[in-house]
Amino acid sequence: MVALSTALTCLAALAPGIADAVRASPAPLIVDTDLSDNADDVGMLATAFAFQQQGQATVLAVILDSEPGTSTVQTNSWKCIAAIDDYYGAPSVPIGTQVQDYVSDDDTPDLVGPCAQLAPAPLAAPDKALNVYRRVLAAAANDSVVIATGGSLGNIADLLRSPADSISPLTGVQLVAQKVKMLVVMGGGYPSRASETNLAADPMSAQFVSSNWPTTGCASSTCPPLVWSGYEIGDVVDSGQTISSDQPHYSPVRAAYEAFVGPNNWIPSYDLTPVYYAVRPTDPVWAEIGPGTNAIDTNGGNVFTLDAATTPVGAGNQFYLTWSQSSSGPSTLAASLEGLLDDAPPPTGTAPANTASPTITGSAVQGDTLTASTGSWTLNGMPFTPASFAYQWEQCDPTGHNCSPINGGKWGAISATYVPTAADAGSTVRAEVWANVPGASSSPTPTPPTTVVPAVNDYPPGISGTAAEGETLTATQGTWEPTAGVTIADRWQRCDSSGLSCTDIDGATSDTYLLTWADAGHTIRVCQTATINGAAATVSSVQTAVVQPLPPTNVGPPTISGAAQQGSSLTATPGSWSPPNGLTVTAQWQLCDRSGASCTTIAGATADTYVVTLADAGDTIRVLETATFDGAANAAMSAQTSVVLPLPPANVTPPTISGLALAGETLSEISANWANDPTERGYQWLQCDSAGMSCSGIPGATSPTYKLTGNDIGHTIAVQETASNAGGSTAATSSTTGVVAATSTPAPTPTPTPTEPVATVPPAPTKPSSARPPVIAGRAIVGQTVRASATTWSGGPPTSETFQWLRCKPRCAPIPGATKDSYRVRAADQGAMLKLVLTAANNAGSTQTTSSEFGPIAPNQVTIRALLARASVPRGGSATIGGLLRSGGYRTTFDAPLGGRLVVSWYYRPNQTGRQSKHAKRVLVAWATVALKRAGMVRIKLTLSAAGQTLLKRTHSVTLTAMSSYTPTGHGTTGVSQRFSLEH
Repeated sequence: MVALSTALTCLAALAPGIADAVRASPAPLIVDTDLSDNADDVGMLATAFAFQQQGQATVLAVILDSEPGTSTVQTNSWKCIAAIDDYYGAPSVPIGTQVQDYVSDDDTPDLVGPCAQLAPAPLAAPDKALNVYRRVLAAAANDSVVIATGGSLGNIADLLRSPADSISPLTGVQLVAQKVKMLVVMGGGYPSRASETNLAADPMSAQFVSSNWPTTGCASSTCPPLVWSGYEIGDVVDSGQTISSDQPHYSPVRAAYEAFVGPNNWIPSYDLTPVYYAVRPTDPVWAEIGPGTNAIDTNGGNVFTLDAATTPVGAGNQFYLTWSQSSSGPSTLAASLEGLLDDAPPPTGTAPANTASPTITGSAVQGDTLTASTGSWTLNGMPFTPASFAYQWEQCDPTGHNCSPINGGKWGAISATYVPTAADAGSTVRAEVWANVPGASSSPTPTPPTTVVPAVNDYPPGISGTAAEGETLTATQGTWEPTAGVTIADRWQRCDSSGLSCTDIDGATSDTYLLTWADAGHTIRVCQTATINGAAATVSSVQTAVVQPLPPTNVGPPTISGAAQQGSSLTATPGSWSPPNGLTVTAQWQLCDRSGASCTTIAGATADTYVVTLADAGDTIRVLETATFDGAANAAMSAQTSVVLPLPPANVTPPTISGLALAGETLSEISANWANDPTERGYQWLQCDSAGMSCSGIPGATSPTYKLTGNDIGHTIAVQETASNAGGSTAATSSTTGVVAATSTPAPTPTPTPTEPVATVPPAPTKPSSARPPVIAGRAIVGQTVRASATTWSGGPPTSETFQWLRCKPRCAPIPGATKDSYRVRAADQGAMLKLVLTAANNAGSTQTTSSEFGPIAPNQVTIRALLARASVPRGGSATIGGLLRSGGYRTTFDAPLGGRLVVSWYYRPNQTGRQSKHAKRVLVAWATVALKRAGMVRIKLTLSAAGQTLLKRTHSVTLTAMSSYTPTGHGTTGVSQRFSLEH
């Protein structure tokens, strides 16, 4: 650090060496520029020629440096210089280029291309820079020429290295020592800087110039000073904001500035400062620090060291610029430069005349590109093609009137193309076109206006509700730009099961729709139309799932005809259903208890008729009728029959009698054999005549035994056994005994034969029956726990319940180990649907019931963020500034877990340090918006915006922010923001 007093002492000592030495006007001036990719190079030339117009300078030559690291010069770069020379009335000013290899394609056609179009024709190729330098200096007066450079120092180094030749007997160093009054270099930072663009472009040449600038053998007592104008000087001086309003359309200066930064904008004045100081070194804004030495390293960094205090004053001749008044100096210099840039020369040419108005092609829709044609022109009555055209897009009312210019952001709506934005919705758009020739511009010629620009949909409408007949669907409004002045209308459509072949549903124009039987088997979508000032735009939602029909409605239950008796045939008469047609009807016979409850299915009994069996006796029978329509089923039950009767008992063998036919003896009945399972037996003893005929019942003789009396003597005896069941009674009579004889011996008392007890058959148990399947509840996200609701059972109560979860992707398969009523969703379930199979059992059997599908399963936010991070930041060989510019964007892939919507945007936010607040506005560099129809790998391309292309072309490295969001269908949005850097 040098004390302020020392600096002021140096400044005072310097005054005779710089200020007085260059005070004469006009100053013979050589401008050395690297004009290619920044408009301050054009501003440098405009400032020099403005000084020439004011009589303060004479531009002797313009020297063009090649682009850093290349061996060629862009053709449009030196043509742009020729256009500026001609524009300011100096077409004969020589142009020199560092090399003689020219290429026609240009790295920055948005800057030098429009400027070069205004060059006069024909043009001769420039001479070599070294030849122009030596020729101009050899012809100049001693100690007269001022050189201002705004690029690398390759041309100056070549001049210092040059030997004597046919142009001059002096070497390059001798020419500089004799002819040059001062060299002003925009380069470095002071008193030091780690790296600066101009020095870093060619650090070897910068080192050579700083080390070999002549300090002896000069034409005057003080050798020409080498003055450094640092980065920090131009960085705080902004200029160019009024060029669009004060320079005409045919100005190549205006063309370059508007192509680079847009209309009515400004840039730092880095390369303008060396020209301004070279012509006006005595301007009170300046202060010079020195003398000293500027040491430059191989990275383009520099350190300026003041000469030691013992060094004689004037011994050194290198200085750097600073402000004499730091608070007002930058604004004062900015005002002066703005005035010089706005100092346009008078017109010198004849303006073209329009003979056919320009027109607009393209759709007047937000996001689409409109292109203005140039129309047809004449010059002096002859067909003519102008050198270039200028454009200004305008926004008009819906009728095409009351038009006003569209600012179009930082770069302005001033190119041949324009992309309508949300601000244009409800308006028409037109372009005004100027035809430019060197020295003149036509009057503006408007195109016819476009149609009214409709609103644009940012997010489509959605549908909530269950896709089932009888359910109500509700349309959720999409997101539109703009949000004001737009009328939204809904229209429902019926599509096939795949979502295609959609047709309008008559009368369905509200935001809700009640699904009918006509929708069953179809999908439904809603079309939403946004209208603004008569311009309509329509977008459709994603279709629903296939609409499930309601089960058929039973109007009248089935009936049963026939006798409810063993062996009889029962016939089921179908019930009545709605709808009456298109049904599939099946029957299932069931066996119920006497009250018609606790019914169980009769295996195999599915025909329209059923033959009653003995096993059915004592129970009732009913028929369960199931009607199916489009996969949806409903059941109706008939009334039960009366209790089923068995067949009456049938005698197989008649009863017999044991015992002696003697009065006083006891006879015993030996039971008959019966078919059809009698449940009761009755007895009646009969007294017959001696021939066994004319039998009649013996009163009171109704037990299985009978004791003969005196009244029976001379008669025969028989017994009648009556077998009964619920189906009826049947009697069987034994053979008669012999004729009963008298006896004095008391008949022995017969041993009674015990009767068999009738067994009571308990009702058959029934297995559980599902009244309502389980429902899965919870969030369909990996890592979440979902549960099954309780299930209602009819029939016999279950004694156990078992669970099995299924993964459907698309076929359903059991998930190993998932056998509880809750389940923690796994990563393997991602994108799949879940089901639950519930089995209930008791000692009568088991029943299964299955839930509806649940899902699809979305990944958790950690997974989604990782997928977004992988897809959002460029990688590989194409992830360079050059690669992005060549392809117009960046291609990548995204592994979508589910369908939905993906948005990826890259932004650039300039550093605010030392700048005006407008630098804080972020710039959209590239973007992509993708509607994902289903899960899977999808290719996406981020498209560079016009602003993004300009930004990347102007820089060798940049740090951007990637902001990405993913909204899976049916789930919330997850976002990621991350920074990354790009290099050439």
